[in-house]
Amino acid sequence: MWSTLCLSFLVASSAVHGDEAVPRQIGNGTTVNKETVSFYVMGDGPYGSKGRDMFPSQLQRLEHRPEFMIHLGDTHERQKDCNLTHFDAAADIMLDNIPVPAFVLPGDTDWYECNDKIASWNKWSERFFKFHENWPQLFDVKHQENRSENFSFVHKRVLFLGVHILYVSVDDWDEWNKLVHDDTVWLKEQFESFGNDVGAMVILGHAYAHPRRCKEFYDELLLQAKAHDKPILYLHGDTHNFVVDRRFPSPNILRVVIDTTRDSDPMQVTVNPYSAVPFKLKRRPII
Repeated sequence: MWSTLCLSFLVASSAVHGDEAVPRQIGNGTTVNKETVSFYVMGDGPYGSKGRDMFPSQLQRLEHRPEFMIHLGDTHERQKDCNLTHFDAAADIMLDNIPVPAFVLPGDTDWYECNDKIASWNKWSERFFKFHENWPQLFDVKHQENRSENFSFVHKRVLFLGVHILYVSVDDWDEWNKLVHDDTVWLKEQFESFGNDVGAMVILGHAYAHPRRCKEFYDELLLQAKAHDKPILYLHGDTHNFVVDRRFPSPNILRVVIDTTRDSDPMQVTVNPYSAVPFKLKRRPII
C-alpha cells in the first residue's frame, strides 16, 4: 500500500521560514503539472539472493513512469570479502527493468568497507560510472572532472546534485579528507553556478553529511543554504530506517532517509519549487 507524505515550506518574499506550512495539494496525486519533477529513489539493496530475486518485480511495479531514477549506493550487503559479481547482478537487473535514465552513487559497502578497496572500487566504476548514459540522454548532466561519480543537472528549475558522501570508520584520513574536500568543491561550484536560477535543490548522497566526519562539506552546505534561501531536500540512505526530519540547523534544509529495498519499493519523489508543497514523497513499504 502506498503512503503519501507532503513536505512543505512557507515561502514569502523569497524568505524561507522554518515552520512547515499547511500543505496545499497539487493535482490529484496521479498527474503532475509541467513545473513538477517526478523521480524514484532507492538504495541499500538488493541484499542477498532473496533481495536480488525480488528486485526486478520491485522495479516493474512502479505506480507511475518517472523521469529518472536514483540509487543512493550499497548495491550489495556488507561483507569484508566483497563478491564482485554482485555489482554485475545489480547493474544487469537495473538495465533490464528500468525504462528511464538511472543514476547510481557509491555506498560504503560498495567499496570502502571491502578488504580490497581498490578492486571493489574498480569494479563499481566499471559497472556504475555514468550509469545514466546507458539510456537516451534527457538531461545536461555534468560530472566533476577529478571525481566523476559526482554529478549534477538542472531540470524544470530544480538543481539535482549527486555527491559521494559516506559514513564509515575511517582508515586513511588523507584519502578521506580528499574525498570530503572534493565533495565540498563540487557542492560550492554547483550552488554558485545554478543556485540563483533555480527554485529548489535536491542533494543526493549515500549518507548523512556528519558535522564531525564531513565538517568541511557540512559547513559549506549551511553557508550555501543561507546564501540561496530556497527549499533544499537532502536525500540519503545508509541507516536502513525511513526518517523525515530537520537535522540540519538551516530551516530550509529538509532531510529524508530512505528505506532499504528489502523494506520498501523505490520511493516516488515529486518536486515543485513554486508550490506551497515543494517536496512530496510516496512510499510503499513491503508488508
